[in-house]
Amino acid sequence: MSFDDQTAHTIQVSTAGGPSWVTIDIDNIRQFSGTLPAGSSQTFNLDPNQQRFAIHIGNPARTTISFDGHDTGYSNGSNVLITNVIISRGQEGQ
Repeated sequence: MSFDDQTAHTIQVSTAGGPSWVTIDIDNIRQFSGTLPAGSSQTFNLDPNQQRFAIHIGNPARTTISFDGHDTGYSNGSNVLITNVIISRGQEGQ
């Protein structure tokens, strides 16, 4: 996923129905690494000067990623074991 602006954004990673192992990197700096219990969430802010938000998910079927309050639909119902999601400014995102 990519976006082309210079404003701040909020990204929330939530779990439901089971725990999920998650790592979060912003501009290649680790912000979080651990297991989110079922029903929990972590919120991260992407400042205007930050370019890249990388999420590594160990249970995507139980994990939701929201960008500025909107579900991205990246991992809901996925049957793969591990998913990587990149959210970035410009054209790099997937």
